[in-house]
Amino acid sequence: MKKIKENLNLIIYFIVAVCLTIVLFWAIDRKEGFHEDEMFSYGASNSTLGNTFLSYGRIDNIDSIIKRRNPLLTLKNYVYYKIIDKGAYSDEVKKLNRDDFSSVWRTPEDATEYLQIDNFEEAIDFVSVYWNTAKDVHPPLFYFAIHIMSILFWGHFSKYIGFLLNLIFFYGTIYILRKIFILINKKHLSIPNLILYGGSIGAISTVMFQRMYMMLTFFTVWFLYTNLKIYYNNFEITKKLKRELVIVTILGFLTQYNFCFYAAFLAITMIGIMISKKNKKEIGTYILQFIKSAVIGVLIFIPSIYHIFFSYRGINGNPRTFTLLEAFIKLCENLFSAYSLPLKFGIILTIILFVIFIFKFIKSKEKGLYLILVIPTALTFLMMVLMSPYKSLRYIMFILPMISMIFLIVLDDCIDAKKFSTIVLSAFAIYLTIYGIMTKPINYLYVGYQKYLDIAEEYKDDRFVLVVPTVFSHIQDVPEFKIYKESLIIAPDKLDDLQDLREFEGEDEFILGIKNWIEQPEDKILKEVLEYTGFENYELLHTSTKSARLTVYRIYK
Repeated sequence: MKKIKENLNLIIYFIVAVCLTIVLFWAIDRKEGFHEDEMFSYGASNSTLGNTFLSYGRIDNIDSIIKRRNPLLTLKNYVYYKIIDKGAYSDEVKKLNRDDFSSVWRTPEDATEYLQIDNFEEAIDFVSVYWNTAKDVHPPLFYFAIHIMSILFWGHFSKYIGFLLNLIFFYGTIYILRKIFILINKKHLSIPNLILYGGSIGAISTVMFQRMYMMLTFFTVWFLYTNLKIYYNNFEITKKLKRELVIVTILGFLTQYNFCFYAAFLAITMIGIMISKKNKKEIGTYILQFIKSAVIGVLIFIPSIYHIFFSYRGINGNPRTFTLLEAFIKLCENLFSAYSLPLKFGIILTIILFVIFIFKFIKSKEKGLYLILVIPTALTFLMMVLMSPYKSLRYIMFILPMISMIFLIVLDDCIDAKKFSTIVLSAFAIYLTIYGIMTKPINYLYVGYQKYLDIAEEYKDDRFVLVVPTVFSHIQDVPEFKIYKESLIIAPDKLDDLQDLREFEGEDEFILGIKNWIEQPEDKILKEVLEYTGFENYELLHTSTKSARLTVYRIYK
């Protein structure tokens, strides 16, 4: 009878996972466009010419030149230009590019090179991936994975590259979550948790967002599972657990540096419990595994030293433009919206759960479990309030599974009957999932972007001029650059560069795109474009404030 119940639990878990898979494929089918960071994921993974689709200069830029001089010196050059003498990097750029900092026309072939893998040389070029990520502020593991997935889609760029990679780590996450509930003797909560977390807007958005956050979530949950195994093994760290702890710590570190916050808070919590239980002799062994992990991780990716301590996203990054209270409220809104809860209701529910948690914690015989789940999660959330550059859902995606677990465990402890608990909590999770999917927007779908691609196909024999104020956000539109005859990315204060362009000679029309969030009035930009190009007429083709934040005109004589 017990075996039948176990098999039934597993069968139901599998059925729910299949249903969630259907929902995820439905969501990715609706995804039409990309965040600029998602495009960066592909460019940094697959381009041999640099991690950003440059809007100026020559294609043979300093990054590719330095790398090709001697790939083995990539790291040496990086350390020199980034840490020892930043001015030398700037001087070298000026020397190589001379006066070529004005905007230049980019071809569909340029866009293709940026996004996808088309030849064997690109496929085996992992040095470029390492170099591209060294120039960024993130570690390389995710980008290596995207590069490998892109090889499987040889000669094609597809939204399914990042989606399938995220889907693999989503499956890995829900698998380990089930193992955790079995380990803590709460297997009856595995199905409610799968529905609550896996079906949440937050989890679906994590899979849709083609960045490293789903991979980060997987390694964070695995790290928690490894530590729980150590906890339930009375802190005896076997050789197998040592290897597992080192491996997951290194992989988490090489995925995203925010992993270090959660890992550090959990490690400190574990050490505190060891001290309270007088397991002091295991503390040294435990700490040694993190020292090993740190040394190996840094040796694998030495640029991490610069990223963490010197970059604009590191501990000495740019000052924030918002108060801590504003940041806290905004991240709370994002957290509650991840589970389709209004802010006020979420706050009330959190207060109630906190009171219940304190009451249960005092009486609980498993105080260590409560501490391991709650303290690292809460402190990581607060650290994201302090450190994250934007108050976006992405920065707390990796702790959503732990928040779901805490929520369910606290409520479950209020209900004695396991069957009743499973039914009630599953019903509540199903309600939130269906309500969220039916009424709340899934993030990072950019529904409506297909219209811009359709326009590009209709006018694919024309040139495309994109007016955008920054040298990064334009990569959101690289899929369009793959279609138009040629594309020119230009800043609003550089519109006079449009004068006397030979590309407009003999042309009857071209397509103009203007980002809607430019500070300058759109009619002023349009007037200047007409003035500098010598064209007289324009036709509004499409505008949207939701999908791509882009207004498109046909400019003609």
